[in-house]
Amino acid sequence: MSDWEKIFEKVNKENKALFLLKNEQYGSAFESLGIKGLFVMIWGDANKLRVNLWEKSSPAVTEEKLKDILRDISITANMALMLMESDLNET
Repeated sequence: MSDWEKIFEKVNKENKALFLLKNEQYGSAFESLGIKGLFVMIWGDANKLRVNLWEKSSPAVTEEKLKDILRDISITANMALMLMESDLNET
């Protein structure tokens, strides 16, 4: 297995754990949002990423904060894919 494959597996394992934790805490609320609602969530996170990368010159913009935003985008995209694979897709 290549280094990139190992990193890919590590990142997805962490994302899965976070998804399961949030799903336990908040339930499957994403089901009621539908694909369009999840797109809005991704759009908001993408905007946070843009602001943090291009518009903030503050040292408060940490690598960890950027990772958190990217992780949120990734998990939300996976939720959208899950809806598309299920019978709950109401595009």
